[in-house]
Amino acid sequence: MLEKKFLNWLKSANDFSKPKVILIDIKKLKKWNFTERTINHESNRFFNFKYYKVLSKIGNISKLFYSPFIVQQEVGILGILIKRFKNEYKYLLQAKFEPGNINKIQISPTLQATKSNYNKVHKGKQTDFVDFFLNSINKRNYIFNKKLPEQGTRYINKYNHNIIIESKSNNIKVPKNFLWVTKKEIKELLKKNNLLNMDTLSVLSCIVKKEPNVVSHNKKIEINNKISVFDKLHNQKINLTNLTNLKGWKYHNKKIINLNKEYFSIIGIRTVTNSREIKSWDQPIIREYHNGIVGFIVKKLNNSLHYYMQIVKEPGYKKPLLTGTICVKNFGIKNYKNNFFINILKQKKKSKILFNKTLSEEGGRFFHKQNQNLIIEIKNQINIAEKKNFIWLSHNQMVDLIRKGTISIEARNLFLSFNVEKIL
Repeated sequence: MLEKKFLNWLKSANDFSKPKVILIDIKKLKKWNFTERTINHESNRFFNFKYYKVLSKIGNISKLFYSPFIVQQEVGILGILIKRFKNEYKYLLQAKFEPGNINKIQISPTLQATKSNYNKVHKGKQTDFVDFFLNSINKRNYIFNKKLPEQGTRYINKYNHNIIIESKSNNIKVPKNFLWVTKKEIKELLKKNNLLNMDTLSVLSCIVKKEPNVVSHNKKIEINNKISVFDKLHNQKINLTNLTNLKGWKYHNKKIINLNKEYFSIIGIRTVTNSREIKSWDQPIIREYHNGIVGFIVKKLNNSLHYYMQIVKEPGYKKPLLTGTICVKNFGIKNYKNNFFINILKQKKKSKILFNKTLSEEGGRFFHKQNQNLIIEIKNQINIAEKKNFIWLSHNQMVDLIRKGTISIEARNLFLSFNVEKIL
């Protein structure tokens, strides 16, 4: 159960922030340009939307679709400061408002900032702790630092630095909206839907510890070969187009919509708050038509838990990634009647739900977007053959591949949520 200090802390952050988000015509966003080719900020910084035609080929099977994507070439920083208090680590987290957060305030990393933000392109206040992280990066003084991929069906080639830094200082000034949090408290926070920010989960996934005496079902060379074969079979061409030629999409009723109500719409919002670098700003933001679902099927192989992972080649990335057994960005159960993950979920006598929680996408680019996160353990007598684009991975292999940057953000966040007790 959440302690009273957390509830008071979150209430205090929300009361101070006084956030307000207003929907406005996407063509009337202040400091943004709306054209046939793009939606971009007048500074040519932050991010923009562009329109793409995507052709995917797997062997002789082709799929053509059209979609807007977020283009944000800057590599941002997602950083968590940790410090040892007596015999345990604590993690410095902040109660942060983002305009797309379904619950306004979420518990975010110590630093969650784009390069445009921490370079003050907005001409506002400096982001807390940014100099601390930049100095540590320059001095190579960190526990972990790696560029990891973001959502490859919504972004084009978007990475963020995921950084963990340990401080030995006793003179860190902690603002009111920050709090040192224990591992046990993070576990409690995960019991609440939409409370822990997805970027917090992503960073913490990088410091999940390995387990002793694990015998993996597949060897490293077998994993690499399977990914390589999938990569060679899966060809993908992605080309820029304009809004008029973006089949299935149009500007309508003050926003860009998908005519079949698939994927998402792009809406315009105006934000007012006391707790960010500037008091007010306009921006475009993605609004999904349906919630998503991210799930693992797990099973004990060689006496240790293994994850049945899917190999995908998302439009936003040139190289394949490993994601959940199921990872659907717009989830409608009616559309997935024949999906084996859903079928196993229904077979309660053959499976057991180990984790089931609703978690939000990042609220700076996604408006009220939620994913159901599920982990289902199947009984040992149930055999699932490894399909061409699926493979069993052990806990330790998951740890290695997260740190390597081969696991999707959805999968690494679910992995962390299930293994939070194993972080540093």
